[in-house]
Amino acid sequence: MRIFLYLLPLTALLLLPGCAWFRDDRPEPDGSPYAVSPRQPKQTYSEAEAVNAAVSAISLRMAASSKGPFRVMPLKGKTTPAGAQVIESLIRMRLSKVGAAYPLLLEDTLTGPGEWTLILRNPDGSCFFTKTFHLKGKNHDGP
Repeated sequence: MRIFLYLLPLTALLLLPGCAWFRDDRPEPDGSPYAVSPRQPKQTYSEAEAVNAAVSAISLRMAASSKGPFRVMPLKGKTTPAGAQVIESLIRMRLSKVGAAYPLLLEDTLTGPGEWTLILRNPDGSCFFTKTFHLKGKNHDGP
């Protein structure tokens, strides 16, 4: 009990100046708490980069889907050589299987100057996946 009587005044002496030691005198921050970057410019791809990005995005979408296994097929007359490369890559990766029961139809077109849009459709015609890629070059005629 005697120790407590000696420690009590000592603790009080340490706590009173301690309040000033831990005071936060910093000014209030200006602006938002997170750095906000300006709007990113459109990412542009070469033909090979666009095909690779499309295959990567489609494979992630397939992996996250509860449906499947998938069979990716070209839509008659609406598939470019780049679309055929996407299908071939999915087959090589074994994400598109010939005997799979769930078909997806791949359609890809040039939607504007230097824009390549890829659409995967479900059997009922609804959209399974779509993405537009901006291609390098001012007058790009197509992937």
